Amino acid sequence: MILLNDPRVRDGAQLDMGTRFNDEPVAPENLTDTGCPLISSGQRGNRRLLARAMEGAGFVNSPAEWWHWSYGDPYWGLITGHPALYGPLKDGFAI
Repeated sequence: MILLNDPRVRDGAQLDMGTRFNDEPVAPENLTDTGCPLISSGQRGNRRLLARAMEGAGFVNSPAEWWHWSYGDPYWGLITGHPALYGPLKDGFAI
């Protein structure tokens, strides 16, 4: 799990991302969408900060959940055009 903490706050408070981690997406607002236009500009900036860090490391985002990032799985392969590095397991082995 990646947590972004605000360095300006002594207690290491997490940055405000507009919703809690693993919150339920609720229509019609869908505040958990990475690009949701209904959150504050500060919250959008915090999500962009996370996106720059994760994308810079090669991760891809699931757009319905700002916290959901993938690397090496079939979704990552679909988005990047690279073969997946791993997939589902069957009997304890990758298939």
